[in-house]
Amino acid sequence: MKAPAFILTLALLILAGVGSPKGQETENKVYNDRWLAQDKVSHLALSAALVGFSYHLLRYEQQKQRAFSRNLAVGLSLGWGLAKETRDASSPNNHFCYKDLTANLLGAGLGIIIFITN
Repeated sequence: MKAPAFILTLALLILAGVGSPKGQETENKVYNDRWLAQDKVSHLALSAALVGFSYHLLRYEQQKQRAFSRNLAVGLSLGWGLAKETRDASSPNNHFCYKDLTANLLGAGLGIIIFITN
């Protein structure tokens, strides 16, 4: 991975971990889940970083084909997002969130643009 891409991946991973709060519950189980929240930024950044990191490992460390590396990297990123939301659904103070899944999808697309598209 080129130095700027590595630094960007590292920055996205750090950004994803900063201030990523757990879902908050109110008395009526109504969740304040805004589209433009730190949680969505974390989902987007981590998904993009996972695409970049996975693609680099598969393509350059394991010498896999470009299309295979891209597809698996995106699949791993989206799979992680779905697994997290499934886990959130079973958590008593959290919920399954389609907005988080949308942020994951946008992050995977951003990861393709930043790390894979030449």
